[in-house]
Amino acid sequence: MKFYHLWVWLGGITMGVITYSVQGAGGFFTVDGQSMTYESDTDTVIGFCLASSRICCDSGETCPDSVTKCSSTSSFLNAQKWPWILIYSFVLLVLFVSVCVLTLAWHRLYLRGVPKTYNIRLRVLNYISFFTGAYVFYWLLLLLLYMCAYFLSTKSDTSNSKAVAQVLRQLVIFLISSKGYLDYVIWFAVNNIERKGGNGRDESADVDVDLSPQVNTALRSEILYYTTSGIKESVRAVTDELISIPISGESEAGKSIKFWSFCPASFRNIRLTFGISDADYIQMFGATTKERFSEGRSGAFMFYTSDESLIVKTMSPEECAFLRKIAPNYEAYMTSNPDTLLTRFYGCHSVSLYGKMYYFVVMGNLFADTDVVHHRYDIKGSWVDRNAKVPSPGDKTACRYCNASYTFGSTKNQECGDGMNFHEPDIVLKDNDLMTKVRSLFSTRGHHMVSVLTFLFGATDSY
Repeated sequence: MKFYHLWVWLGGITMGVITYSVQGAGGFFTVDGQSMTYESDTDTVIGFCLASSRICCDSGETCPDSVTKCSSTSSFLNAQKWPWILIYSFVLLVLFVSVCVLTLAWHRLYLRGVPKTYNIRLRVLNYISFFTGAYVFYWLLLLLLYMCAYFLSTKSDTSNSKAVAQVLRQLVIFLISSKGYLDYVIWFAVNNIERKGGNGRDESADVDVDLSPQVNTALRSEILYYTTSGIKESVRAVTDELISIPISGESEAGKSIKFWSFCPASFRNIRLTFGISDADYIQMFGATTKERFSEGRSGAFMFYTSDESLIVKTMSPEECAFLRKIAPNYEAYMTSNPDTLLTRFYGCHSVSLYGKMYYFVVMGNLFADTDVVHHRYDIKGSWVDRNAKVPSPGDKTACRYCNASYTFGSTKNQECGDGMNFHEPDIVLKDNDLMTKVRSLFSTRGHHMVSVLTFLFGATDSY
């Protein structure tokens, strides 16, 4: 998106500077591509303000020296020099890049991936292909009509040709001015709108549709599959950092995904120190649960193992490099101090999907073996912007009991699937929230205040 804005603003500013500063660049653009006679009346000419068509001096007229003489042999490219530079070049470049990117996307569709997500990726590519094809067709049709109007008006003197050229000019103007309707048509064609009856809105407002810009549902499924498969395989090949995971499916024979397990021996020793054998570690990744995005600024994607004893969380390449750098010292400290309150990292991995690297860290879940935690505090040691964000009515949020996504403040579907609890937002409280809670507890229930302050801790309400 940043590149898109940069392209639009730089392109617009560049064209504006050229049309303002260069003589003859900006002005009146004729739809039929012909040169305009110097000081001619533009009321009878079909065109609009854009990059200027060539202005020439008719025979017998007195014109400035900078204006060239009109000639019947003037070519289309000569008459339309600035439109070619400022308009056509940009249009052709965008269309060419769009087709190249689309071709690359189709190639990558068959390159690698989980077969069960093929239909989802295929549908998305079909939408993009339809969109790109519609715009290529639009501009090619516009160019065809534009060239026809030019040649009919310049190469033929018959009245019929002049009349047809006039109609083509009007049609070109209509297509250019109504370009916005093309988006309208594409939107309806892609979304395949179906009219529903009055009872079609029973509970649709509370249905959660994951449109997260970080990771869509199909890609998330693939990341989960390859991450868990790679972690289990890395335990069996503890001395290898690079592992190839075969893609399932008959049509995917011979293809594999690259998976990296960084410093496997160091993290294996840490796992053994805390009583997690290789067999236990593999069994933990037999299934996953509770996929979500973190509530921190990073917006990292994370998921839990089936018993919720481990958390797998995405991280940046810089964080991965730092963890690999300190891995030997971290291993030595953790194995020598098993009672430490530092976060327990059990693995550092990465997987390559569709040309992009995803980095993951496996860590212990602090609340895996505890009672129900009613309040969680994430302490960073700062008071700047350290308040938890409370959801507003209408916001999508996750329930702290059942992890289901629901609409906060809605009057429908507020009961958890277990039939025992009602949806409540899952909020990680922060530094300022803790200070407020501490003051409240000391003033009202001081004799109940027993806590150990670490970077992350939970509290259970007493009744």
